[in-house]
Amino acid sequence: MEFTNLGFLNTVMVCSVVVQSVDSVLRCKQPSLVWHNHYRKIHQVGNVTWSKKLWSQANSWANRLARTNTFEHEPGNPGNLFLSPGRPSEPCAMAVKLFYSEEKYYNYKKPQYYKAAGHFTQLVWKNTKQIGAVSKLRRDGKTVVVVKYFPPGNVQGHFAKNVFPPKKHIVTTPRTPTVTTSGNTTSKKYTTTVKPKLYVRAGVSSVNAWRGVQFAVHWLLFGFVLC
Repeated sequence: MEFTNLGFLNTVMVCSVVVQSVDSVLRCKQPSLVWHNHYRKIHQVGNVTWSKKLWSQANSWANRLARTNTFEHEPGNPGNLFLSPGRPSEPCAMAVKLFYSEEKYYNYKKPQYYKAAGHFTQLVWKNTKQIGAVSKLRRDGKTVVVVKYFPPGNVQGHFAKNVFPPKKHIVTTPRTPTVTTSGNTTSKKYTTTVKPKLYVRAGVSSVNAWRGVQFAVHWLLFGFVLC
């Protein structure tokens, strides 16, 4: 009887871990895809799809950041990072919205790398085809979001062919998106409380280009992004 009870408890524990893992994926997968593809459509580029491999990479690095209460890029595989005080209800949606807010710092007339717009340019980079993202609660109570991209963007000398100005008269909001994965396409209903910034002015503020993709931006109201 004791063995049976022990086996039952082990089964429950395993099932709990599996459920938590699936919930962690879905909690970030849908909003990440919805908002990436929403903004990418505005900027005249194709959708990205979800990559389990990139999610695994993001999850591994997010676990490290959560465990050590740090906020830094993974060497050789930086991606985009976001840090928020507390527990936002939709951290991944908030992260993508914050990445996109940097659009105002990009100068389309001088396509190049801008330190203040690096998250935005990676977000809408035409040649990027896949993403993987995850959110984790750090030991200090802050929430970190890690997003990985493939192929990565922000490649010097390729901005003119990968970052385009927004289309006009975009008035729709993503309410019932089609979530596409590498293997199949499924329709998922996803309603978010974070409203997109549909109309934005092309950035005209130029800053010195800096080779590489690592920089930090302090966001006083919502959190931090690191790119």
